[in-house]
Amino acid sequence: FGKFGINLLVGQSFREIVGRSLSVGSNNLGNATLYSVALRKGEPNVGVGNSKQRLERYFGKVSIDYNKWAFLEATGSYDYDSRLVKPGEYGQKSDIGFFYPGASASLILSEAIPQLKTSNLISYLKVRGAMSKTGNVNLNPYGFENVFARSEFFPYGDLLGFEATTTTVANSYKPEFVVNKEVGFEIGFLRNRINFEATYYNQDNTDQVIRAQQSNTSGYTTSILNAASFVNEGVELDLKLTPLVKLGNVSIDFKINYTRQENKVTSLVGDIKELGLGNFNYVIVGQSAYKFKLTDYVRDDKGHVIVDKTTGMPTQNPNLTTFGKTTPDNLIGLSLNATWKGFSFSVVADYRGGSQIVADQLGGFLDDNGISARSAQNGRRAFVFPNSVYDDGSGKLVPNTDVYTQTYGRLFWNSDLNTGVTSNYLASGDFWKLREVAINYEIPVSKLGSKFSNVVKGASIGINGRNLFMWLPKSNQWTDPEFQGGNGNSAFTGNASGRSTAYNLPPTRIFGANLTVRF
Repeated sequence: FGKFGINLLVGQSFREIVGRSLSVGSNNLGNATLYSVALRKGEPNVGVGNSKQRLERYFGKVSIDYNKWAFLEATGSYDYDSRLVKPGEYGQKSDIGFFYPGASASLILSEAIPQLKTSNLISYLKVRGAMSKTGNVNLNPYGFENVFARSEFFPYGDLLGFEATTTTVANSYKPEFVVNKEVGFEIGFLRNRINFEATYYNQDNTDQVIRAQQSNTSGYTTSILNAASFVNEGVELDLKLTPLVKLGNVSIDFKINYTRQENKVTSLVGDIKELGLGNFNYVIVGQSAYKFKLTDYVRDDKGHVIVDKTTGMPTQNPNLTTFGKTTPDNLIGLSLNATWKGFSFSVVADYRGGSQIVADQLGGFLDDNGISARSAQNGRRAFVFPNSVYDDGSGKLVPNTDVYTQTYGRLFWNSDLNTGVTSNYLASGDFWKLREVAINYEIPVSKLGSKFSNVVKGASIGINGRNLFMWLPKSNQWTDPEFQGGNGNSAFTGNASGRSTAYNLPPTRIFGANLTVRF
């Protein structure tokens, strides 16, 4: 309509996921070389699973632009999710729908302002803002029902019985909602050779579904609840230099992005001020998520370990101590691309900083077996406990320089005063990683000969390497902070992250080569 443009979209989608499983196995096979359940001893282990979930969505979007430089867009979705269905007095209740809208606006000022359209300095300038609400169902099918499983020895003998799992659920759940507010701008200089983008965002997360620890006197150890609300806030910066260098046939592009992110827990279920999620992870009102709470030594107000004046031995604090969090504050990404004639070279690296990890299981195993750096640094002899002080008898704490530990060697390193103090295995989760390096060469078609030049339109050959190098701080002597689980003993995942096991898969370097032919 003249200088105005309008786009309208309405739609509906339906998705059904049906899962069926049947498993047969045995942990008592009768042959050491032929792994077959047919050669088992005793009865097999049998598992049967059936599930169905449905999601029906009605959605719409309307976009309005003026003269191709002013844009306004509004969206909305209404979902019906079967995972929110809960039992009612007369069957299934139907109050399972939820609505979430969004709106955004942007102005391309380099098109709207005549002085900028003719500028030799500023090539592009855009300001933008958005507000949206997003709904999500973070539940498994039938997640509102407590489950019973067949018991091996209940009620007694070989009689068939059932027992509850260790997890209890609520009788109903709400969707998780995230209200996102965002503002930013983009600017390009010198015919877009220099491009800079900045974004500030604020996310209000409510009714987050988490697995919370609870007293086992209730008969359960964990419960799944709409238990937490928290706020995420951050700034994202992105700089692109295309090209950074241009000298003859040499062209170099460089990109760097930086993100600073923070979060704070605003409320928990009821009047609770903190919840344990397992694996030393806690959510605490007024603090960032997720915090470590670990066993530690008794310390003074400056962090020095208080030891006995006579034995030189520390004491374990009976209360848990709060440490850092499992999510990084600072993220940096770097990429460089260089070309020269038919050759291209690319490098990708990144940094994560501000988080912590715990490697208590791996570190404890190494200490217990006497093969760790910690257990060997004093020659397995008596030592002055690091960073320690003691009471000189007058109530004054003085630095410990001459009182040696009464217990040492294996008697100390595999004792509760070492492996039982989880803070001994707390480390920085920071790292730099060289993610990828690749070299490619575009083979000129003319060098392929006249027999192929009419058929082959192009060819290239290249080599690449991934996850090549990693730089860790000195405090982390145990593991890759981005650890992965091992077979049967996986690394701890989910919300309660940041804890490593002794069964993690080691970091893997990957090398490859490729040949591409285009016809």
